[in-house]
Amino acid sequence: GMAIMYLCLISLQLRPDALTRLRRWSYAGFYVDELFTRLALTIWPTRWALAAPPSQYCQTTGPVPAATAQ
Repeated sequence: GMAIMYLCLISLQLRPDALTRLRRWSYAGFYVDELFTRLALTIWPTRWALAAPPSQYCQTTGPVPAATAQ
């Protein structure tokens, strides 16, 4: 492992553009969070709540009738 890290360090100093893609992935944490998010959504899919149609909303701005108040 140390030899691989040493070779990466040498290659970065000799040719800084050689490992651009690896550097981008390492700054992004190798996208581990994306992997686990997809895995979690595969196991436990979400159900997005649908918005209520506009007809179900109260159109008045007055007080709530006593029969429906709690």
